[in-house]
Amino acid sequence: NKFTLDSYKHTVIRNKSFVMFSMPQGLMASASLNIVPIVLGFYFSAAIVGFYWLAYRLLLAPISLLGGAYKQVFHVYYTSKNYTYDEKINKAKQHTLIYAIIFLPSALIIFYIAEPVFTFVYGQEWALAGRFASWLFICFGADIGKVPAVSLIHASQKHKFFLKYEGILFVCRVSVIVLFAKIGNSENAVIAFSILNFLFSISLIYIVLYRLQIAHEKL
Repeated sequence: NKFTLDSYKHTVIRNKSFVMFSMPQGLMASASLNIVPIVLGFYFSAAIVGFYWLAYRLLLAPISLLGGAYKQVFHVYYTSKNYTYDEKINKAKQHTLIYAIIFLPSALIIFYIAEPVFTFVYGQEWALAGRFASWLFICFGADIGKVPAVSLIHASQKHKFFLKYEGILFVCRVSVIVLFAKIGNSENAVIAFSILNFLFSISLIYIVLYRLQIAHEKL
């Protein structure tokens, strides 16, 4: 028991930055995503929330499945001590590029077929859900693209940086969805939210794979 307790204490101390920063980071990420249907329900109608949730749930299952498998593979690789930091960075760039080559044409196809598919399956009144799905695929698909970068963040113990990133993203997500819901319609609000999320994902990938690499080389 003493050995187990000592081992536990050692693990907690060694990973204290993960313990301190990952929980609030995860809470902010979850809250900023769940705020969307709340804002839509406040400014619009229950029907709009239903359209959003249908699009969200249909996309969430395959994206979560792919993202979960993606995270497991890269977490094992990037936390391995058998590779140097430079090797991990180069591999992350390769993986991100390959994903981008697959994702961009897929996003273009989904963007054009989502509304007709929803209309065909659910009826004309669900066309708005299809348009939501077109933009949400871009939004959440980009999240998967940043998995190698996020894995590198955790492997490099950059948890404080990631917490700051999620904090800024949280404020921007809430501000954008509320602002566009006030001045526009529900579709514009979802479009603005999706574009913002896409841009933040691209920014994180650039910062981690290029700016953090430069900082590492200066050490």
